[in-house]
Amino acid sequence: MRRFMRLCEYECLLHPAKTAFLQITYLVTPLSKEAEMLEIDATLITAVAALISATATLVWAFRRDTKSE
Repeated sequence: MRRFMRLCEYECLLHPAKTAFLQITYLVTPLSKEAEMLEIDATLITAVAALISATATLVWAFRRDTKSE
């Protein structure tokens, strides 16, 4: 767990959206068994994580572009 969090902190410096995706995936993976019980497809969980990651990428790019002006 500590190693994963250190990796996330390092990756956050390089690309925050990638870190967000890793953290969401790490947090959601244990829930996949409960999701099977609730008949929620794992693809849906991955899609939601990807959507959040894409949103974080857009926000990060916008903030970076705004700072450079």
